[in-house]
Amino acid sequence: MLGFMKLLFPTGEPTPEEFDEIVEYALEVRRRVKEQLNKRKPDEEYTCINMSYVNCRGEKVVVYYPESKYSEATQTPRKSADVEILRENAETDDFLLSGGLSGITEKSVPARDNKWQEKTLNILYGDTGYNYEVLFVGYMENVQVIESQEPYLVHSYQMNNLVRFAEIVAKTGDCKQFKLTTKTGETIEEKRIQESLEQLKAVLAEYAVDFEYTFSELIPDRFIHLSNGWEITLGRGLHIYQNQGRNYFLMGTYDQALKPCLECKIDYKRMKYRQNLS
Repeated sequence: MLGFMKLLFPTGEPTPEEFDEIVEYALEVRRRVKEQLNKRKPDEEYTCINMSYVNCRGEKVVVYYPESKYSEATQTPRKSADVEILRENAETDDFLLSGGLSGITEKSVPARDNKWQEKTLNILYGDTGYNYEVLFVGYMENVQVIESQEPYLVHSYQMNNLVRFAEIVAKTGDCKQFKLTTKTGETIEEKRIQESLEQLKAVLAEYAVDFEYTFSELIPDRFIHLSNGWEITLGRGLHIYQNQGRNYFLMGTYDQALKPCLECKIDYKRMKYRQNLS
């Protein structure tokens, strides 16, 4: 954008209003690219296509381009009922000029009243607000035994996700036994995984939780079985978040609710009490 401004104002500086116009044009061009990517990509990575800036009057302005402003085919190119479509009141056609925000439907925050409900939760790529407290705590009251199948613990972020879940187990105060089944990995990985699990076992013992783990190459599905009768099936297991690498300044590094998710599905179902959960 700096090069563009240099062409328009080679010997001076734009006024605040002119600068707003330049920013709006630049965002419109970028939005055109993003909407085309949203049409072509099979997952939900680019569904959050809104782009905005704060103008010289301190107002937030969402930038559209005229051809697609009310186009449902552009806003949601896939026939998915789970993808929310941004809709604007037709009376606000002068939106770009006025900077008004009326009529915009913001993306909903995940409901926190998920306690004891059978449901299927569809999480889209880039969604936030889904920490383990939101996903699991409502189903873990009066749970004495937890059984989990989580095949992949090779990478440090995967082991970190397991520790985050173990923290939830410890905080509920009801669980007395936590059983984990995972894959072994390669020889050197197996040793590292086992060392990490032994450390976790020692820590959980301080919270009166007996942690047991076994290795198996036959793990058909990723799930969490709770002795109070709930089964939680996780399409991606505990690893529902985008890998942010080692950039510790990104939001979500320490607060899972701010961490962007991968696209996945989580099923919550009632099951008969399993006698082997003891």
